[in-house]
Amino acid sequence: MSFAYGAAEGLTRKLPVFSAAREVYAGVIRHFWDLLRAAWIPVLLVVAVRSYAEFRFAQFAPPSGLDSTPDEVMRAYFMTILPTFLEIGIFLWVGWAMMAVAFHRFVLIGEKTRGLGGTGLIFGRKELLYFWSALKIFVIWALSAPVLSIPILVGSIYAYDRLYHPDWNTFDAWIMPAAVLADVIGWVVLVPLVLRAALVLPHVSLGGESNIRYIWRRAEGNTWRLLVLMLLVTMLPALLFFAIAFISAPVPLAATALGAVAYVILGMLSTTALSVAYREIVGLPSDTVPVVRAASEDIQPA
Repeated sequence: MSFAYGAAEGLTRKLPVFSAAREVYAGVIRHFWDLLRAAWIPVLLVVAVRSYAEFRFAQFAPPSGLDSTPDEVMRAYFMTILPTFLEIGIFLWVGWAMMAVAFHRFVLIGEKTRGLGGTGLIFGRKELLYFWSALKIFVIWALSAPVLSIPILVGSIYAYDRLYHPDWNTFDAWIMPAAVLADVIGWVVLVPLVLRAALVLPHVSLGGESNIRYIWRRAEGNTWRLLVLMLLVTMLPALLFFAIAFISAPVPLAATALGAVAYVILGMLSTTALSVAYREIVGLPSDTVPVVRAASEDIQPA
C-alpha cells in the first residue's frame, strides 16, 4: 500500500466512519505497548502532572470571610489557583505534545523510537508546532464560544418571556445560570468545527506547516463524520472509566491511578482516530518515507 494514498489536492474524500472506528480500536489494542514504548517518558510526565494537579487542586478551598460578598470570594479563589493552573497547564500541554507527536508518527509512518534514547523525550520543531497549533485552536474556540452564546442567550430570554411571562423582578436570580448554560452550549456547538481544525495536529507531526486554513479546505464535507468518529471512539471507554471511577471514589489513590490510566488510553484512542482520519481525508505527503511498516497500514480491516 502506498503512503501517498490520501485525497489528491483539490479533491474531497469522505471519511469511512465505521471502518475507521474499527481500525482505531483494533490498532490501539494490538499496538498498545508499542504506543507506550514510543513515548513512555512523555506518558509518565503527563500522568505525573495530571496526578499532581488533582492533588494540588484538592488542597485549595474558597477563602472565607464574613465581610466578603460571593463575587469577592470567587474572585479571590480564582486569583489563588490561577498561578498553579497555568503552571500545570503548560507542563501538561508540553507533555501531551511530545506524547501525541510520537503516537501520530507511529500510527502513520511506523516510527517506533523517537527522542532521547528512543524514549519519546524530545521537544523539537514538530512538538513546538503541535503545541502552537493546539493553542491556536483553543484560543479560537475560547473566543468564538462566548460570541455564539450571545444569540443563544438572547433567544432563550425572548422565548422564556413569550412562553411564561415571568416576573422580571427575579431577573438577576436566573440570568447568570442562563448565561453560563448558553456559554456551555456555545462551546459544545463548536466541537465539530474544532475537530475539523484538529486535523492539523497529525499534519504538523509529520513535518507539515501549522496551516489550519489548508487543512480546513481539505477536510470539507467531513465535519460531522469526524464528530461521529470521535464519539464512537471515546464515548464508550469514557463511560466505562467513569463508572469504574465512581465505584473506586472512596479510595482516592485508586481513583487517581484509574484516572491516569483512563487519560492515557483515551489519549491513544483520540490521537489514533485523528491519525486515521487525516490519512483518509488529507492523505500523507507524497514525499513521506515510512520508517517501518506503519501501524495504520498493518491494522486496516479487510
